[in-house]
Amino acid sequence: MNEPADPKPLVELWSDDDFRAVVKPIGLDVEKEFGEAGWVIHRIDTPVSGVLLVAKTAKGAEAGRALFAGRSVEKVYWVITGVPLTFDKGEMRHWLSHAQQGNKTRAYNEPGPGRQEATLTYRRLARGDRYFLYEVVLGTGRTHQIRAQFAAAGAPVKGDLKYGAPRSNPGGGISLLARSLTFNHPFTDKIISLVADPPAGDTLWKALVPGSPNGIN
Repeated sequence: MNEPADPKPLVELWSDDDFRAVVKPIGLDVEKEFGEAGWVIHRIDTPVSGVLLVAKTAKGAEAGRALFAGRSVEKVYWVITGVPLTFDKGEMRHWLSHAQQGNKTRAYNEPGPGRQEATLTYRRLARGDRYFLYEVVLGTGRTHQIRAQFAAAGAPVKGDLKYGAPRSNPGGGISLLARSLTFNHPFTDKIISLVADPPAGDTLWKALVPGSPNGIN
C-alpha cells in the first residue's frame, strides 16, 4: 500500500474578519491542524482534498457550525470511480451506521437502530476509457457519506481501499474532491461561493475534468 504523502501547503481561497477558506490538501488532518484552536466548522476526510471553511473568531465558529447543522450550505463534490453507476444522474438514499472502531461507515437500504438517513444527488460529468467523473450535491453531511454510498452502489471512489477500491492511489489519497461550498454569509448575508481545483499534477483529473485541455466530455 502507498504511504500517504506529506500534505502540501494550504492554498488560501478567501478570508474576512471571521472566516478563512483554504484548499485542504490530501493527507492533512483537519482536527489536528485546526481543532486545538477551536475553529473547526466542518470536516473533510484526511485522504480527500478540497474546500475547507474554518473560523477565525468564536462568533464565526458558532455561526459557521449553525450554517452546516441547518443544511444552509450547498456542498458539491467531484468523484472519480472505476465502475460506472447504473444511471448517468439520479439520487442516492441510504441509512448509515458509523463504527468508531475501524472508522468505517456502512450503508443500508432501510432504517434501523443507530442509522442516520443520508441523501445525495449525482450526475456524470465525463467518461474516459477506464474511469468516470461524477458531480455530487450532498443533501446531508454524514461521516464518509459519499464513500459509503458510492461503495454501496457498486462504484467505490478510486483509490479508496477502505470502501472496496481494488488498488490505492499514488500518495495514498482518494479521488474525491470537495469541489465547492456556497452559502449566505451569516453576518453580511452576501452569497459566498468557494471553489477548489483538483490536485495539481494528477493527470487523471486533468483528463476527465470538463473544460480542461484534455478533458473528455
